[in-house]
Amino acid sequence: MINGILATGAKNLALAKSLHEHICRYAFDCSNEVFSSLGYGYVKNPEFKMNIDKFGEGTAQYTCEAIQAYVANCLGKTI
Repeated sequence: MINGILATGAKNLALAKSLHEHICRYAFDCSNEVFSSLGYGYVKNPEFKMNIDKFGEGTAQYTCEAIQAYVANCLGKTI
């Protein structure tokens, strides 16, 4: 939780959806599974994590959790 907002909250799911749509529109046709992998890459890739965490320690993990919640929601799963 950052500033009282859960990574899995509605605002963050909407932001994850917006990011997913942006990638699909401007980069490549990004399936839910690939988008999930990108989210995990934010925490597993040291360079990605370091750059994202410049916005605050734990931001990469928080973003990954939001993406995973969005993907789970898209696939009709619960986390």
